[in-house]
Formats: sequence, C-alpha cells, structure tokens
Amino acid sequence: MAFKSRLRNVNKYNPLEIRRINDQLSLFERSFLDPQGLPGRPYARHILFAESKVNTYVGSSFPGLVDSLFQIEKDPDQKGRWNIVKKHFSVILFTIESATSTLRDVTKFMPVFNKGGS
Repeated sequence: MAFKSRLRNVNKYNPLEIRRINDQLSLFERSFLDPQGLPGRPYARHILFAESKVNTYVGSSFPGLVDSLFQIEKDPDQKGRWNIVKKHFSVILFTIESATSTLRDVTKFMPVFNKGGS
C-alpha cells in the first residue's frame, strides 16, 4: 500500500510531513464514526467497534451488523430486519471505501507539490 510506503519513508525532521501523516491517521479513524449511529443505538456511532448489545461484557466487531443479525429470528418483522441488515451493510462498505480515501496522497493533486506543476 502506498500509505505504508510513505509512512516508512517520512522525513521525521519535517514537521509538515509528520503533520500530514498524523492528520491522515486521525481522519482515517474518524471516518468510521456514523453520525446516524448504529441500528437502534443512535449514541453508539463507531461502525467497527462498540459494545455488543447481545453480551454487554464483550466488545464486538461490526456491532451494528452483528446485533441486527442476532435479532432477525426474534423480530416478528423479519423482512424489515433484513432490510436493516442490508442498509447497515451498505453503510459499512461505503465507510470502508471512504476511510481508504483518507490515506491517499493528496499532494499529487496540488501544483506546489507536483514536480510537473507550475
């Protein structure tokens, strides 16, 4: 991955390069927060990690998806529950794609940093 390469080759004595990497990592983590929250839990906003609704003693990866899948059999409206699962799965995919874009080297688009630019 290009980001790993840039991370390995960053000039640790250049504060702007360090700031750029730090900003990208902060944006990467922040991109996993959904302002709408998880299905049925508007205050739990992290798409990847949160407490499990099924077992409050453990954390869960993809908690909105896992919890929604656990609730399918108990829900009298199973079709509606599957729609919630599908919608949240789409949110997860979109979020992952968006998160990867935060790690791209944006300086290629900036004329100041582009060697071929004026």
